Amino acid sequence: MHNGEFLARNEFRQGSGAIWLDDVQCTGVELTIENCTHKQWGKNDCGHSEDVGVVCNVKSKGTP
Repeated sequence: MHNGEFLARNEFRQGSGAIWLDDVQCTGVELTIENCTHKQWGKNDCGHSEDVGVVCNVKSKGTP
């Protein structure tokens, strides 16, 4: 199940403020980014020069 996509670094501008996730590794079957392996939330050893963007695709379950 593919719920999102990685975008090239130039798709978004460099961020500022807190870096919440670092060393994120996804296999492609995760339902949310939280299911990917990563360092503890808010723990990082990087800077904003390593920022990436993620676009999540919401799949509709249809009209109730």
